[in-house]
Amino acid sequence: MPPTCVSSARTVAQLPGPRGIAFLGNTFQVKPARLHLILEQWCREYGPIYTFRVVGRTFVAIADPVLINQVLRDRPGTYRRWDVIETVFDELGINGVFSTEGDSWRRQRQFVAKALDPVHLRAFSSSMCEMTRRLLKRWVIAARDQQPFDIRHDLMRYTVDVTTNLAFGYDMDTLESEGEVIQRHLEVVFPMVNRRVNTPFPYWHYFRLPADRELDRAVKVVHRLTKEIIAVTRARLAKRSDGDLIPTNLLEALLMAQHEGEAPLTDDEVLANVFTILLAGEDTTANTIAWIVYFMCRHPDVQRRMQEEVDSVLGGETVLEDYDKADALTYLDAVMNETMRLKSVAPVQAVQPNHDVQVGDMEIPKGTVLSLLMRQAGLQQGGEPDAQKFDPDRWLTGASAASHHQAGFTPFGSGPRLCPGRRLAVMEVRSAVAMLCRNFNVLPVEGASEVNEVFAFSMVPENLRIALSPRCY
Repeated sequence: MPPTCVSSARTVAQLPGPRGIAFLGNTFQVKPARLHLILEQWCREYGPIYTFRVVGRTFVAIADPVLINQVLRDRPGTYRRWDVIETVFDELGINGVFSTEGDSWRRQRQFVAKALDPVHLRAFSSSMCEMTRRLLKRWVIAARDQQPFDIRHDLMRYTVDVTTNLAFGYDMDTLESEGEVIQRHLEVVFPMVNRRVNTPFPYWHYFRLPADRELDRAVKVVHRLTKEIIAVTRARLAKRSDGDLIPTNLLEALLMAQHEGEAPLTDDEVLANVFTILLAGEDTTANTIAWIVYFMCRHPDVQRRMQEEVDSVLGGETVLEDYDKADALTYLDAVMNETMRLKSVAPVQAVQPNHDVQVGDMEIPKGTVLSLLMRQAGLQQGGEPDAQKFDPDRWLTGASAASHHQAGFTPFGSGPRLCPGRRLAVMEVRSAVAMLCRNFNVLPVEGASEVNEVFAFSMVPENLRIALSPRCY
């Protein structure tokens, strides 16, 4: 009789994890606004791979950077986003390239990626300068008044204007508007998406809380605006001659593909992509810049080095006008990378296997949700004792800390579903932060509340109030 083969793979049931209660598991311990902090704390207690349960559904948290990269590289064939994400986005009518899966994602992704490639971004650089000047004018007034303010709100206006101009050829100009602006409605959507994704029971199918009614109003307003943008773009395309049919932005590419039957998109898919690009382009980049400002306040020496570098690169300019000069901002880029490492706006990603899989030495059944702890993976990579310290120089010393962090440092994801807007995000960060460093000193507000991390689908700085003073040069 041949010997019995014994598998060395672990089952999910053999993994450590926090103790829960029957059926409900760890439901009452998982708070949506603190989700990333709770999962990271459990990681410190139970190790880089552990399990927890929410209302009968099994989750496996992974903070091992090698395993995370393996999972991300194997999308969309082996893994997909957690199915609840697509369901929630679909219910809101915003199931675009971010949340959709399979063939639908493949069709939509090609247009989004092309509209955000380096060629289009270079052509857009002059428009970026114009919007950065608008932000400069707004902050000149703030510095003159010397009143503390929440800089994140201004940054969200800025990123809305950039996104609508680049992706849709539409100048929303929220920076120079003080009345009703779309950014205020967009601010409602991501926190509520996060709440619905991480709520065990879809109560909103049966009754609406005040927050749900506010979400309904916000989605209605944004849907109305996106329909107007689509109508204006269709009318503009109808007036073009046959020899002038090269799309100049993402929305034109989507509408022309629909018209020509090339991987045709439905009206709902076009609408969903306009909405989701607007939403994703506004929130994550604004929060990244806000966290950079947070560190500039806490580290005046870093702020001075940033200012000195920007002064030398910009010369007599007040904003970054030359697209190619941005590559000389090496210290600013180091600050950006270090900020994304410590204050990742996407500290957790949730995916699930399309079939039974083995991850490392673990057998993962189909339907199990993998909570990928993206920030925690970057923090533990290399085992450095000062990994929690804010130190931009780690990105400037060649083969030292920066190289140790590459495997775990994935702020824009990895694999086939790498964020198509990453180049635009970097371009916005460089433009806004260079302008800030060139023209202002960023000052903390005495007696201000502690700045907290809030998980609202992206990770938001709460209570970030700063003051500006004009620089003399």
